[in-house]
Amino acid sequence: LGGLLREAGVEGEVEAIALERIGEVGQMSTVFRVRMTYRTGSEGPASLVVKTTAPELRQRVLNAGLGMFTAELRAYRLPAPSRGLLRPRCWYGEQRPISRTSLLVLDDLSAWRGAPADAKLTPADALRVAAALGEQHAAWWGRGEELRARGFPCASGMTRASLGPMCALGWSRGREIMAELVDQESLALLGHIVRRQEAIGRRLDAEPQTLVHGDPNANNLFFDAAGGRVCAIDWQTSRSGSWAEDLA
Repeated sequence: LGGLLREAGVEGEVEAIALERIGEVGQMSTVFRVRMTYRTGSEGPASLVVKTTAPELRQRVLNAGLGMFTAELRAYRLPAPSRGLLRPRCWYGEQRPISRTSLLVLDDLSAWRGAPADAKLTPADALRVAAALGEQHAAWWGRGEELRARGFPCASGMTRASLGPMCALGWSRGREIMAELVDQESLALLGHIVRRQEAIGRRLDAEPQTLVHGDPNANNLFFDAAGGRVCAIDWQTSRSGSWAEDLA
């Protein structure tokens, strides 16, 4: 850790560390807050966050199969945005090519304000998020080809390749199950989407593509009280897609 900080230009000598587990067991990853003690006369960041592959086999297989750390590393290797939806600084990121086990060392956002316990944003915070997303989407607007060259998959292509066949195969039974739960008008609309999903996908592909976070739910957002900035974590589903996905 000391070597990592020195490579980043921090002169503080790390003398000791303390680990604190963050989050629930069974998530797709395991996250720790690392608090550093520095040798007298030297200083550096008080704490960092270490995110690594979960030890549970099911999570490891899912993570590798879905390429979630691969996508997140890809996002953190983009140029750091000066405005819009921010990302924590990534001090280190690596993934082993065969096992797909991964390690990220990120800025600790504990000084930022997170979403409330019920994960419901205030109207003011919701507006801040919409504005931040708008600035991010504007910065990458129409650059879908560049994003795909950087390895970001096309969102509608991912959906059509995986969910499309699943919907087509399961819709008959799904319609029976939902008949008692969903009103007929909504059920008819769902059926229309299932039947027309290929045409809908082509229409989405024809729109200008931009950088999509993919999961900007309240639990992944942090707010800077001083400057009103918004920072997002968990870029595991980042991709090239329609701006409307994030806003929705």
